[in-house]
Amino acid sequence: MSIILSADKDFSMYAPTFLPHLMSAIENPDFNTRKMALDVINTLASILPNVLKTYKVDLLETLSELRFDKMKPVRDATLEAL
Repeated sequence: MSIILSADKDFSMYAPTFLPHLMSAIENPDFNTRKMALDVINTLASILPNVLKTYKVDLLETLSELRFDKMKPVRDATLEAL
């Protein structure tokens, strides 16, 4: 996440390569991985909202499901990302 914050607008050129991995991490069985992926999505949404437009439908669908995750930190991160 700190790489994204330090690169800020320059990160947008790497986003198309990075986002599929991030989408995969959101569905990882490890709750820490899901939470960190959600935190990164929240960061991207704050600093580079246009980067997420391509994945908007998939993201909203996945985030809607994660609102009911069994782990509270994941649910909280999901609500923040939404």
